[in-house]
Amino acid sequence: MSIVLLSLKIIGIIIAICLALILLLLLIPIRYRIDVKGTKEDLHIAVLISVLKPLIRVMYAQPTQPYLLVKILMFTAFDSRKTVEEEPGEAPDAPPKEKFTFQVLCDKMRQGFEQIGQIRTFLSEEEVSTLIELLKVELWSLLCYAAPRISGSLTYGNADPAITGEVLGVYSMLLPLHQRSFDFVADFEQERLDVDLCIRGRIRLIRLLFTALNLLIRGKLLTVVSLWKQSAPQPQEPQDRGEEVYE
Repeated sequence: MSIVLLSLKIIGIIIAICLALILLLLLIPIRYRIDVKGTKEDLHIAVLISVLKPLIRVMYAQPTQPYLLVKILMFTAFDSRKTVEEEPGEAPDAPPKEKFTFQVLCDKMRQGFEQIGQIRTFLSEEEVSTLIELLKVELWSLLCYAAPRISGSLTYGNADPAITGEVLGVYSMLLPLHQRSFDFVADFEQERLDVDLCIRGRIRLIRLLFTALNLLIRGKLLTVVSLWKQSAPQPQEPQDRGEEVYE
């Protein structure tokens, strides 16, 4: 009897430790930092995600060759640069070129129109509309909760002044989030991009978990996925009736 009680006690302690670790993981903030510098021709992006900063770090950089680096304490768990170097330099087999015929063109156009109609029917479902509205609310709430701190400057100009005006409108619309924490200059005379931004913030996994549960329960996410599977277009093989081939 004492052996059984001791075994149950050990199992209970193990379960309690596992639950405590899970709860700790959900409550620990995940910090992120994104640095964007350069111009349109020479843009540098660096991303750092850390959990208990010296414990787990995920780094991504895109100067010339993008790479992903994952470190746990002082040990490197993953380095995409080493993975690329270790892979053999064999060229992949080129996929066979599909013959373009008039029938293939007609089949692709017909499939495209069918997919558009099925997507419209899918979006008109009541459950889908409810999920989309809830998703908008949840994303905005999540964005406000994890509102990043942005510092630096951004100068943007497009060849089409209308697009530059739209970007300026987005900047003004997001004013409650960034509160003019960085300088934005819209250039309506020439196409240019000059950016020097630092974006920092943090978020807890428990907040993401609550959002996912809300979408799953209130938004009936599984029902919407089932509807999408039912309405998803089935791929059809184009029929070749021997029309002339155009290269």
